[in-house]
Formats: sequence, C-alpha cells, structure tokens
Amino acid sequence: MLKKLLALVLVVSVFLSPFPSYSSFAADGFEEILGYTEWSGEKIIDGTVYIDPLATLVIKKGTVVTFRNWSVMDIQGKLRIEGTVKEPVILQKDSNLPDTMYSLQISNQGEVMIRNTDISGGGSVAYQVYNKKQNIFFNTANAGSYTGVIHWQGGKSFVAENVAFHDNIAAVYIENQSPATKIQVHRSRFLNNEYDVLNVSTGSVDFRYNWWGDASGPQKRCTTCSTYEKISSTADIADWAKEEYTKDPVLVVPGVLGSAKKYGNWVLDPYLHAYDNLYNSLVSNGYTPEQNLFFFAYEWRNSNQESARALKQKIADIKAQAHWPKVDIVAHSMGGLVARQYEESAEYVDDIDQLITIGTPQNGSPESYATWEGGELLDFTGFILKSILKQEAEEQGFNNLFDYIRKRPVSSIQELLPVYSYLYDIDADMQLREYPHNYPRNNFLEALNNPVSVEKLQKVELTKIVGLLDYDKSTRTGFEVIDASMGDFWEHGYPLGFEIPVLREQHIRRGLGDITVPLDSARSENIPAEYLIALNAAHTDLPTEAQKEVFHTLTGRLPSKEVRKSLVTNMLMISVYSPVDIQVISPSNKRVGKNFEGDGAIYDQIPGAYYTGYDTQNEFITIPNPEDGEYTILTQGTGAGEYRIEAVKITEGTTPTDDAKESLVTFTGTASPDVTEEKKIELLPDDTVVSKEDQDSLPPTTDISLSGTQGTNGWYIGDVTITLFAQDNENGSGVEKTEYSIDNGATWSVYTESLTRSQEGITTLQYFSTDKQGNREAAKTLSVKIDKTAPEAKMVFDPDTERLVITGTDNISQTVSVKTIELRSSPWMGFENSFSWLQNPFQKKLTTTTLLDEAGHKTQITFENRKKSPKYRIDIRLQSLSYDGVNTPLPETSLRYQWQRDSKKQYRSFIAYIDTDTESLVSHYSPKYDETLITKQPKGSDTSSMTKEKLPGMIVPGILTEQGKIHPVY
Repeated sequence: MLKKLLALVLVVSVFLSPFPSYSSFAADGFEEILGYTEWSGEKIIDGTVYIDPLATLVIKKGTVVTFRNWSVMDIQGKLRIEGTVKEPVILQKDSNLPDTMYSLQISNQGEVMIRNTDISGGGSVAYQVYNKKQNIFFNTANAGSYTGVIHWQGGKSFVAENVAFHDNIAAVYIENQSPATKIQVHRSRFLNNEYDVLNVSTGSVDFRYNWWGDASGPQKRCTTCSTYEKISSTADIADWAKEEYTKDPVLVVPGVLGSAKKYGNWVLDPYLHAYDNLYNSLVSNGYTPEQNLFFFAYEWRNSNQESARALKQKIADIKAQAHWPKVDIVAHSMGGLVARQYEESAEYVDDIDQLITIGTPQNGSPESYATWEGGELLDFTGFILKSILKQEAEEQGFNNLFDYIRKRPVSSIQELLPVYSYLYDIDADMQLREYPHNYPRNNFLEALNNPVSVEKLQKVELTKIVGLLDYDKSTRTGFEVIDASMGDFWEHGYPLGFEIPVLREQHIRRGLGDITVPLDSARSENIPAEYLIALNAAHTDLPTEAQKEVFHTLTGRLPSKEVRKSLVTNMLMISVYSPVDIQVISPSNKRVGKNFEGDGAIYDQIPGAYYTGYDTQNEFITIPNPEDGEYTILTQGTGAGEYRIEAVKITEGTTPTDDAKESLVTFTGTASPDVTEEKKIELLPDDTVVSKEDQDSLPPTTDISLSGTQGTNGWYIGDVTITLFAQDNENGSGVEKTEYSIDNGATWSVYTESLTRSQEGITTLQYFSTDKQGNREAAKTLSVKIDKTAPEAKMVFDPDTERLVITGTDNISQTVSVKTIELRSSPWMGFENSFSWLQNPFQKKLTTTTLLDEAGHKTQITFENRKKSPKYRIDIRLQSLSYDGVNTPLPETSLRYQWQRDSKKQYRSFIAYIDTDTESLVSHYSPKYDETLITKQPKGSDTSSMTKEKLPGMIVPGILTEQGKIHPVY
C-alpha cells in the first residue's frame, strides 16, 4: 500500500504542472537555436530546445530525434521538419526510459511546417488515480489537463502533411487560436493515441483528408452521439481517408510529342509509346486509371505558360473527383518545365506534393538551337517531329518548316533553348560566348530559373531523375558557329557544315547526358532537389528505366512488378497532302486508316499504330517498329486536285553518336472525289523504303446472289441457291479463287459452283476472293434465313381472365402473331394474342384464328362455340385446320371448361373436358385439398385402360396442334 501511495504522489507531482520552461533545466539540458540551423542523422534531446523568434531550425530527411526524460521544444521562431516519403523524419521517446514525456510547444512568432514525419510517444496528462479493485492507475483528467506532442499556445502557423501521429497521449493540443493563425493537418494518420485532437480554443481547425483508424472516420462516443472519442471541440474532419496508406493521385505529364488527338480524343504518346511501360507499371503496382492515376494531354506546341494554366485546371478536376487536396506529378522532359511553371507561378494553389522530373532540361537543351535557328531537327525523335511539323506547315500555308516554327509560333521550342553558354565562336579562336550576349534568348526559362521563383519549389518534394549514358560523348552540349548572312536562318551563328553529316559532327561539342539533354542541364545544381538519381538510359527510354525509382519515391516502397515491353527504335510514317484519305495494309494483311467501304469506319488492326483520323487537316499514320515487307497504301479522293504521299522510314542510330536515318518515298497523283487508288512500298532489312509501282495491287470484288421462294422479312420458305460472282479491277491480274465459310470462319472452302441450303434456320455465310497477284479482299458476311414450317397453335383457359387464350409457336423460335375474327353472328371479339367471349346462347358461333410467323407462313383454325349457359362455361368444337392454305383432315375434337368462383373470386370448382380422336381427358380441381385429379382414357378402350393422377395445385389442360394432329397438354 505504501508503495502505491508513493507512486501516486510522484505521478501527481509531475503532472499537476505543465512542462517546465527551458530555464528550469540545467545548462547541459538546454540548447538555444539563434540563427539558421540544420539537423540530420541522429539527435538526442534531454531537456529543452529553444528556437528564438528570429531563428530557423530545419530537420532534414531521415533524421531520428530521440527525446529523454521530460523534454520540450519551445518554438518561438521557425521549425521545418522536411522528411520525405522514402526517408521520413522520426520523432520518438527513448524506449529505454518509458516515463519519458516530450512536447513541441508553439508560441510567440512560431511557425511550424512538418512533412513526412513519424511522431510517437509524446504528450502528457496531468494526473492519474489508483483503482483498488483493478489494481491499476486510470486517467481522470479533463481535456485541459493534457499536453500535446504538438502543443499550440499561439503563434503564426502550424501545417502538417503526411505525418503519422501514433501511440501518443495527446497528438495535437490547441489553445489560444486567433483567426489570423493557420492550423492545418492534412493527409496524415492518427493511430492509437489517447487523444487525437484537443482544441480548447474557440476557432475551428482544419483536419481534413486524414486517416482516423477506420474507413468510417473518427469513432464517435456512441452510436447516436455527434461527438468523437478522441477529438475534442471544433475540428473540420471532412473528406477523411478511407485507407490508412491512401495514395495521392498521380498525374503523368509528358513532353514534346507526348500527347495527341486520336479520332478527336486526347491520348498519351501514340507515336513512341514512351510512357506505356511506366504507366502500366503504376497500374500493376496498385494505381487505378482515372481514379488515382491520370495523364495530362496538352498542346505541346504552345507556350509552357499556357500549358501550365491547363495543368492547373487538370489538377483541379482531379482534386474534385478524388476529394483530395494534392496530387503527385511525374513529368518527363519538357513536361517537367510545364509542372514547374505552374508550381512557381502566382496561380499555384499548393496542390502538388511530389514533383518527379525525368530527363527534364532544367536549363535548356542545345538541340533546340538547331531547330529554332535553322528549322533543323536531329536524332530519331527529332526526325519524327520534323515529319509532323513539316506537314502542318505545308497544309497551313507556311513557306517552310522554319517559317512555321517562328510564325505559328511553336513557342515550346524557343522555351527549350539553353540559358547558359553553349556557342563557340570559330572566328574568335573557339572562345565560348557568354550567354545571353549574341544568343537567342529564352525569357521563359530565365524567369523560371530566377532564384526567387526557384525558392517556391520548396513547397514540393522535388526529385530529379537524369540520364547518364556510360559513353562520355553521348550528348550534344554545344555548337561551333560562324557568322553568316543566311537571311532569317542562323541569326546567331551557323554551325559550320551543318548540312553535311561528316562536317557537321566536327563542329558539334559533345559530353555527358542522355543524347538529348546534357547532364549539367538535367541535374541543374541551381535548382535544389531532395533526390538526384542518375540512370544509364537514353532520353526516350528514361520513363521505362525510371519506373522502379518513381514508384519508390511516390510510395516509399519498391514495386512488385516492372513492365518492359519493346521500346520503339524505328518508325514508318505515311503522310498525305490533300485532297485524299488513306488506308495502309501491312505485309501480314493488317490494316490501319480509313475504311473506304464502311460509313466513316476506321481500321485499327496494327498494334501500336497511330492514325490521326480523316476528319483533320493533317492526316497521317505512324507504325512503330514496322515489319519488313510490302505495304499497300490506298487513297480515296475527298475532292479534285493534285495530291502527294510521303512514306518515310526513320531508324534510330546504333550508338549515341550515330545520326538517325531517314529513307523517303514520295508519290503524286490527281485525286477525284470517291475514287480509290493504290500505291505500294517495301521496307527492306537495311532500313530503307522503296516504291513498288505494280499494275495490280487492288483486291477483287465479290458479289452474291440468292434464289428461292421468298417469304417476308428476308426469310425464304424453301431451299435457297447461293451463287458467288467475283471480278478483279480493270487491268488487274484476274481472280485466283473465291472462298466461303458457313461456320463463322472456322473452316473455309473454295467456291466452285452454286450452293444449295436446305436446313431451316439462319446460316451466316462469309466469303472473299483473292487475285493472282495475291491481293485479298476483306471478308464479307451475309445471313441466309430459311423457314419451311408453318406455326402451331395452343388453346388453353386463363384462370385469371376467364378467357380462352390462343397462342402460336414456331419451330425456329420466331415471333408469331395471332388474330381472331368472327365468321357468323357476333359473339367473338378479335384481339392480337387472345379474344373475349361475348354471351349469345341462341346463335351458332364460328370463329377463325389466324397465326402468322415472320416468314409469312399462315395457320388457320376454325371452331364452333357450343356454350348454352350464359356464365362460367366455355364449350368449343374444332371445325377445320389448315397450313399455308392447305386443309388437313381434322377428326372431331372438343374442348370444354366449367367453373364456379365464390364472392372472393376464389375457385370453388374447375372441370375441363377434352375429346380428340385418340383420347379423352377430364380434370377436376378440388380447392379443399388444392389438387387436381386428371383422368385419361384412350378412344375405343374400356375402363381398364383408364389412368388417373393427382397433381398439386390447379392444373388447366389445353390442346396443341402438331402437323395436323391434336394433343391434350397441361
């Protein structure tokens, strides 16, 4: 007992007062932060750390801060805890000293920003009371008796992002809040704390987008309560996370050529497919397209400033869809500049958490000098870009590619110019000119890299992934130039011998990089980043090679899968210059382009191929990694006039210093509206393309004729003879053979003579022809429908309506219409599928019912109504039966029903009598036992042949016709 009392006295003496101020500790337990200070590695706090109002303490990623005994950080200045997803900062108590308590207390001018941090074991409660019965201490303190591991006593701001608060006595305690202060905790996790948030101030605080230990949000005190167990007072907890490790939505931002419209819709890099592996890797490792994985398609020809504004709207749309405040961006090449432009602009709204740039020319790329100054593009990707822009320039009426780039303008090319020195003056003994004197200026990148703008990047976690090929001369880093009078071209210097590859290479400076972006520009020491990762990969291959590092940076975990499908190393590009549309047929008979036979249809059979669609001014087709062999190019005139086709094979160099290769074939012709022509090319194994002007490269055309007795609705009511006719185009090689299939293409037979189909049903016939040149027609399809059989009739009583209902059935499940008309007197009323019985006991009544199937077959039944009493009885006798106008012998057949119903419309009795030429049937329904007794006796037999059976419920027999016979059914 004495020990327990002493323990209680000790606990009360400790907790009744708040944490002691720093001045109450011994000198060796006190640390004062007076200026700018950084912590990294491991740090032990045993006492007080005081941050002066004019001081800043930065705790760097991966730092582990361990608190001992009773410790406090008195924050009256600035504290920035800058953990990363991969390397969070750890704040913890000493596990060897379980009585340790610590707190980060904010007051005066205090400003605290915490990102990617794990905080545990902090906070305190003022006192505990001993429970004799349970032999334990338990808390009886109220909210005001707690101290939070984050304890707000006043200050300027407290912002936390992606912080794990767990196993604390009180995670966040707020008092003395004013409207001018900012308290915000987003995208964080609260687990196993005694209290998560204690707010004893009058204002609300922003605790949205957090995980509170359950998908349903913070736990309430009871099922009908509006208050929460671990949240005291006012806190905005809307849009809480549904998973503990909720991923920020990821937005992939491509570079030049990285997006285009396909049939009017934006798609991600349809040319080189440079992002397919990265995107699919993210999907394979848990991201879901259009839920937390998106791509940004944009007009990359425009200024990056304009693209950045579009990026802002895209991010806003994602945030609204996901109900989440921030996204992570993975940006390749120029896409990194677009993302930076938004983040560094005045329009930025703090909605990017991580920015990963891959091969981004942070300080520009010298290759753009040749494009901006001379209208020249280099390397594999540059040749593809040149083909696209050249076609656009001509179709839009510009004099040449240079004129188009400058006057459209293609602003993004200018904004890729380097903002450092890269021109060597040949006339001045190869002295390096000092940028920006006698250089084309890049005002965009100069502003973007201004130190004031770059400082704004501190708001995001920036990772730079760069390409560093193992060949130290892989990348163009500068040009040796001379002054030359070349009109608008090469205003700031002509790279000597540029048009001649051998001479050009002599005057190009080379160094480290990824072939496209020099290493120094990509790593950009003037732009600080949390991580710089170098990969041995070329510029276009970087997104594939970076997928592991991207996933690790985004999530802190290594991916379980990587996707490495073939990269594009060569391209066949076919461009048309109006007025024609195109279709291309590959050596393996796959097609891409406009379907001239369809109504606006499009072929898309070649994997990875891209077709702009025909409803565009700039129509072209690209085929990545094309197979060698013969390609057919079909054209269809959209108007009258001269047209041109360019087919270019572009091949990547085998080494980083090898130029890409182009092989070009051009066709010209005169177009007429809707007239189809064809050209042929062949891709050779040596990466060249040649023209093949064959006389016959069009397939033959096959027509079909069907003969037989026609019914209605496309049905034949007898055998059908099928005849196929094939002919080749004028001056063609002639028809080699015609083939057909009647089993959906499983087997094909060579057509030699007319076919006869006798089997009822629907036969799908496929057919095509091939000419002697090997040109094969696209398979055509026709359905042959045969029905030789008239429908049958079923007559039965409907207990609900007390009417006789006649329905029709067909042998091949067609729809059968039923019409009933009166022949004598007026007791019958005709309906589509049934008829009513009108009472007239004094006249003989004959009625004819006609059943008609889809093929036009007709069945007629005539019967007499013999009913004598006015109610509760139907009595008919069949008079005649005919199929398609041919009468069939009809033995005497009668059908009679009698019934009674009580005031509640329940059946008191129900009897049916059926007589045919083969048997008699009588059914009696007993409502008392809810069963029906059915008695049957063959015609002409004695009672010994009679059979009886009892069936549960009310059974209603009827009659059914079957090829002239009448059968009872039930």
